[in-house]
Amino acid sequence: MKKIYIGLLILGMASCKSVKTQENIPSTEIDLSTAMRGKVYKIDSLNNYYLIYVSDEKLSYKIVSEKVNKSTCNEIMIDSTYNFKINQLTSDTPPPEGNSNIPTPINHLDIARCVKFSGNTEICTEPGINNLYSSSNLTGLCIVKKKESK
Repeated sequence: MKKIYIGLLILGMASCKSVKTQENIPSTEIDLSTAMRGKVYKIDSLNNYYLIYVSDEKLSYKIVSEKVNKSTCNEIMIDSTYNFKINQLTSDTPPPEGNSNIPTPINHLDIARCVKFSGNTEICTEPGINNLYSSSNLTGLCIVKKKESK
């Protein structure tokens, strides 16, 4: 019996891992943006925001960009294709239906989802465009190209 306890003790000590120090822990910064390549088919504006409509092979996107004044930049143009780093602004889940305990069958893609921006501007999804997005490489109508390091 004593040999079994000693064997379990040795086995338990051998299976323990050392605790990682702060230096061994990888960075927790996560880039939540998604890269997508799409063609701009419409540009609109609402108050202090541009609405850039982009489509790829599968989906259409509505990208919201705050208006800024830039004298020189690589301005996006309709019927041109660009790489966007997009972040989703709206949720894919439908809003709760009041206090009803009975689920109602609906197509959640038909529900307009809206986001309130500064200056009481509310921008909503549209039929065929299920979510709103922002783009981290878009400033106003200017596409920001990342400089390559040498």
